[in-house]
Amino acid sequence: ESWKKDAVALRRQLIPEDGTITAEKFDELIIVPDGPLWYLPFELLPFLEEDSPLFGDQIKIRYVATPALALHPVPAIPANHTIGIATGKFFAPRDLELNQQIADSIVETLNDPVRLPDAASTPTAFLGNEIGHLAIAAPQTPNTSNFLLTPMAPYEQRSPLGNIAAWLRFPAKVPASVILAGFRTPVGVGRMGDGSEVFGTLVALNVAGVRNVLISRWAVGGNSTAILLKEFLQELPFIGMDEAWQRAKLVLLSTELDPKGEPLLTQAEHEREGLTGKQPLFWSGYLISAPPKQEVAAAAQK
Repeated sequence: ESWKKDAVALRRQLIPEDGTITAEKFDELIIVPDGPLWYLPFELLPFLEEDSPLFGDQIKIRYVATPALALHPVPAIPANHTIGIATGKFFAPRDLELNQQIADSIVETLNDPVRLPDAASTPTAFLGNEIGHLAIAAPQTPNTSNFLLTPMAPYEQRSPLGNIAAWLRFPAKVPASVILAGFRTPVGVGRMGDGSEVFGTLVALNVAGVRNVLISRWAVGGNSTAILLKEFLQELPFIGMDEAWQRAKLVLLSTELDPKGEPLLTQAEHEREGLTGKQPLFWSGYLISAPPKQEVAAAAQK
């Protein structure tokens, strides 16, 4: 529980206690971060003191790279709801057989998904005609020198058409949703960056025409991520990114976890009892950048 003290201190610096932002006034909070604030889960900030409700429990929170994208989202809701999914050594990195079993169990819950890389090894930048949603469940370390050279999927590292720049270079149809569940920012290894790798990735995908993005500030992996992805990807084509994520999060919050199945936990923590998905480590690192509901956007423009 020690994180709550720091959360209160951060909230006092960022959000005043004057009642400007309350759950009674607003249904959604759209945040345009800058610099290191890209690494901060605003969902964990309490309204007042440590024992007060958290913003993420009371208000829907969305992130956008620029104010304009908050009011003028990119292309319309997709008609293609096929999910393309790529997995890697992410769920049980020390046990490849178990890792594959977990990955297969996620794919099997989906309705006629496209397993990536496909037989033709089509670059992700050109999959828009085949899939409506792209999910990458594998560790990804962004290129901090030039984020445009970051591979979209790990298997595309050596492909000249496999990086973020390829999504901007060609006027091709792109998936409406992109999920980067294993994106690794510097905070994942204990360093503070300037947020440019998150900002740049979101801007590039939005400019390319991607409507909804879910990206991780730190890669979690393990059974906790598998639980989230199973629930989230099943619902995504039908109810949208934000609602699907909230349902998946509720499932995780009520699930008891085996510490040995969570790669981020040290061996000293493997005997811990009573571990559940309520711990923010397992879900607060994910950032959703998606347009608000149409009626909310229309009201904001007026």
